[in-house]
Amino acid sequence: MSRFYRMFHALVAALCLAILSCPSSALSSMRTLARTEDSVVLVGEDVSGLTGVEVADLRLYSCHSGQCLPIALQVDKVDAAGRYVFPVDKYYDPDRDGTLLDNNDELCWMAGDAGDRRSPSWKPERATRGIEIELLDPLDGGMAWVYLFNEPGADPPDVPDYVDYRIEGDETFIKSSRFALGYRTGRVNYDLMQMRNASGELGPDVLDKQMVGLMARMARHNMPLNVPESIIRTVDVALIDGPVRVIIDQIIVINLADISFQYGSEYYMKYYRCGQNNSVFFKFPLGLNKILKSLVFYWSLDFTPDIIGSRYIDAHHLKTVPIKAHIVEAVPEDATHYWWGMYGKNGALLQTLDLDDDMMPYFACKGLWHQDPDAKDKRGDYPGRIEIGFACQEVGSLPEKKDYHWFNYILFPAEPSIAGLIALRNIVEHPLEITTEKLP
Repeated sequence: MSRFYRMFHALVAALCLAILSCPSSALSSMRTLARTEDSVVLVGEDVSGLTGVEVADLRLYSCHSGQCLPIALQVDKVDAAGRYVFPVDKYYDPDRDGTLLDNNDELCWMAGDAGDRRSPSWKPERATRGIEIELLDPLDGGMAWVYLFNEPGADPPDVPDYVDYRIEGDETFIKSSRFALGYRTGRVNYDLMQMRNASGELGPDVLDKQMVGLMARMARHNMPLNVPESIIRTVDVALIDGPVRVIIDQIIVINLADISFQYGSEYYMKYYRCGQNNSVFFKFPLGLNKILKSLVFYWSLDFTPDIIGSRYIDAHHLKTVPIKAHIVEAVPEDATHYWWGMYGKNGALLQTLDLDDDMMPYFACKGLWHQDPDAKDKRGDYPGRIEIGFACQEVGSLPEKKDYHWFNYILFPAEPSIAGLIALRNIVEHPLEITTEKLP
């Protein structure tokens, strides 16, 4: 072996030894996190080193190639009762939760904005206290970091606004870089949906309407009770429109005049860059379970013919099927699942259902498809559409006088493909792991 090769081998061996002996923190100092659509939500208790400071003085930084700049941070005040403190609502009191960060306030930002790891000694010029926040993908070990500081007197940062709420006439629109959703005043859920397609533009409106409802039977007389979306009304009672998410406090009102029954349930709609989730708290009225024999609640998306050419997939049938006609013969009807997705020329979306543990023993949820374009009682404004969604059947006697909680997500990937749907599914199935550490 020549002297050159001996020196080369010695250099390679020394380099390998240096890498193996290098601290893991140094090896992971550059961002390796591939996920971009996850929204990160921490509460004040998670960043206890900064509780008690003015919320207006908090700044979140991300570092790339040695340069650290502010990124979009939204801090939403939450009172002792667990309610968001909206700028104006029926509980409005400017002193209800103060202006300081407390343990149950929520801090929100986008994982896609996180960056590299910096030296623990780094901090902005005005900063007094700081926390390093580490994001870890439990699937592949990808990591990224952000830095939260108390920075009294700092100028407001110039950051993007990821989602927007606007009212035009009698319609409300939620728009972001990934989607546009719209609903008419008083209607329950959406009647407009535009998805970001492969060319980067918003495609056509593919949604006739989103249908929700309740079906039950009266226990004593075995009489069917049907509560379709046509007799369900919603009222937007309060709004937070921040740079990272929009939160709407809504009341759903059901009024069955024939049996003199009226009931309202309040819930939060949250919108992010990649989609929306309903955080639903439902409380059965006193004695309702003594009247009802069975209960089914459902919601589904009722698509227009523009969805033709897309591909469908769900948790039970992982092989995608093309949507070739207004009747979807290939879509299976035997799936017991909690998510389904669709992608194609007009973009892509993923819908998931997540019941809390206290509901799981009492409900079995299955996919809901309607494939009969000639059924007049089921037909929407666009005859021959495809309807896909969920139906949850009560399998036990749900205890009354208890709050029940579930999530319904509608998510839109940046990439309208099967890979984009899988990335979104990880938001629900494999959330990012977050750790925090006080800076010196």
